[in-house]
Amino acid sequence: MNVWRLAAKDLWQQRFFVPVLVGFEIASCEILFVQLPKFVPPAVPVLIVQLLGCIAGFIFCFRTMVTEEKHRAFLFLKTLPVSDAELVLGKFTSNLILVVCNFVALAAYYALAVRFGHIHGRLDGSVGLVLLLFACQVLNNFLFLATAMIFDSEKAVWVPFPFIWIFVTVLGNLEVLSKTLGIEGFVDALARNLAVLSGAVLVCATGVLALTTVLFHRRRRFG
Repeated sequence: MNVWRLAAKDLWQQRFFVPVLVGFEIASCEILFVQLPKFVPPAVPVLIVQLLGCIAGFIFCFRTMVTEEKHRAFLFLKTLPVSDAELVLGKFTSNLILVVCNFVALAAYYALAVRFGHIHGRLDGSVGLVLLLFACQVLNNFLFLATAMIFDSEKAVWVPFPFIWIFVTVLGNLEVLSKTLGIEGFVDALARNLAVLSGAVLVCATGVLALTTVLFHRRRRFG
């Protein structure tokens, strides 16, 4: 019960901000799509939407954590009958809900943009691809949130970005890297099993949550 109350507190504080952020993301997509050449790979618009979704995941983490740190709310919460695990789970639950809402809004926008011709060409995506994109956004948000809860929000800005940059670089050069390393068969197998891959990403996100719960309890950063 405490987890849902803590999550509801965060969601209530962000109730006006989320529509503004979604509107900004959609406006950014429209501006970027207008500048794209007419014949671009269908994956490019999807990657643009995905990148904006990942940036939104960072912003959700930053806003929900900075509010607590600015007002020293964790110190107050520690005086209540609330465990460290509930504090962590409440924060991750609120962020997960925010990421889900943002992902659904961007997916709906993408579908409408394709339907009305704002995007030339459509990526033939399966349910596995949608799940993979969603799982990556969840893991992205959880990495930022874990860093913020274990250390502080300032480190959440700088620490995960190099790893995310490396991931994006590897993804962009995956074909060349797979040929160089001789793992083309393995990569092709993953591409044919996107649902399994998305499940693996969500397992990683769950591991991040579990690790954060343990370390947050041991460090007792807020009291």
